[in-house]
Amino acid sequence: MRRTCGATGQCGTTRCDTTPLCQTPATHATTIIIIIIIIIIIIIIIIIIIIIIIIIIIIILITTLIIIIIIIIIIIIIIIIITTITTIIIIIIIIIIIILVIIIIITIIIIIIIIIITIILILVITIIIILIILIIIIIIIIIIITTIIIIIIIIIIIIIIITIIIIIKVKFIIPILLS
Repeated sequence: MRRTCGATGQCGTTRCDTTPLCQTPATHATTIIIIIIIIIIIIIIIIIIIIIIIIIIIIILITTLIIIIIIIIIIIIIIIIITTITTIIIIIIIIIIIILVIIIIITIIIIIIIIIITIILILVITIIIILIILIIIIIIIIIIITTIIIIIIIIIIIIIIITIIIIIKVKFIIPILLS
């Protein structure tokens, strides 16, 4: 590549000005080849960049798919674990409720039985106490009656004895006194 030289614009002279490049037919062909090579290199670079971008997009798509699949699997596993845990908890709660209901029913039955037994015992004890009081009253009445009867009998016996003594006295002592 040579610069145009002189005022006439000829190429190859020693004195050159600052005008644009002076191209001969040979240099023109080399510049076309260089431009073609540069264009080919640019096309190859663009193709390589496109291929790299496609590969990166494919890798990103594959990794996102894998991540989505892993997330779905993790979510499914978590859902399965949560459902099993909730079912186990529900079963345990149902068993505890059943046990509590059974315990409550048994305690109510025991309390009712204890109340019935205490009522029966109270009734029996009151009946026994009433019977004892009645027996004591009857015994006291019998004792009073027997003492009254004994006293009456003693009085009668005393009266009989006195009358006998009086009769004897009258029968024996008066004739003695009269005689």
